[in-house]
Amino acid sequence: MKAAGSEGYLLSKSYSYYVFALLFLLYLFDCMDRLVVVALFPFLQRDWGLTDTLCGLLVSAVYWTIVLFSFPVSILIDRWSRRKSIGFMAILWSLATAACAFTKNFTQLFFARAAIGLGEAGYAPGGTALISALFPEKKRAMIVGIWNASIPFGSALGVVLGGYIAVHWGWRHAFGLLSGALQYGFLLVGGITAILFASSAIAVTQDVVHPGLRATSYSLCVISMNLLGSSLGPIFTGYLSDRYGIGTALTVVSFFPLVACVLFFIGSLYYERDLARVERIALSVEE
Repeated sequence: MKAAGSEGYLLSKSYSYYVFALLFLLYLFDCMDRLVVVALFPFLQRDWGLTDTLCGLLVSAVYWTIVLFSFPVSILIDRWSRRKSIGFMAILWSLATAACAFTKNFTQLFFARAAIGLGEAGYAPGGTALISALFPEKKRAMIVGIWNASIPFGSALGVVLGGYIAVHWGWRHAFGLLSGALQYGFLLVGGITAILFASSAIAVTQDVVHPGLRATSYSLCVISMNLLGSSLGPIFTGYLSDRYGIGTALTVVSFFPLVACVLFFIGSLYYERDLARVERIALSVEE
């Protein structure tokens, strides 16, 4: 085993940031693969006659498999190897994204999208646990926050590039190549703002548990977010859009962040107490 690095880093400071850069880029492509399908909705509705609800199901498919497999995969990550698990996950979700280009109907595309979620199920817990181990506790919230900035940026890039590719070369190529300006700007800012909770909230999932359970701990966070939000949200919003119009749908869903604010505040009242109960142990690195 290698000794811990200086200044609280598990390895050297430069190598820790090198690993972080790789993880950031992987997460960026992860989120691009997740949401590239959103830009393709008009093309899928034209070619296959899909409703907004069915389009929402194509987004939810990814998050349902993340919900189902995130916890068992995170246990494997904590018990086996975070580094090897992350590499395997990246290969799996990239192959699944490429497979979407060869689908012939809604059912095939739905299951291909679900396979993307299977590949991504352990990446967020494994990556978060690895980052938490590499960096000192005082930098953890900042680093995790920067890492999670890849979510809105990757999502936005996936939609923009997916739409551009679909217009010029066809929607199938958007899957293969990605293995109103003012309105879009407001939506982009809204998406970035919505993820601002991540740095503190995710750091808490790493602070208040034993270091050997960090991937498992964050998997529970992933399950909650994806089960109650990412998987149900697109279907719920799609249903409202089909029935009442997109304007009403966006108005209704905008109230849910207010509920989240209250819950985050209540949770913050228990942080210091839970942190004091955590066992402190020295970490080492697998060869």
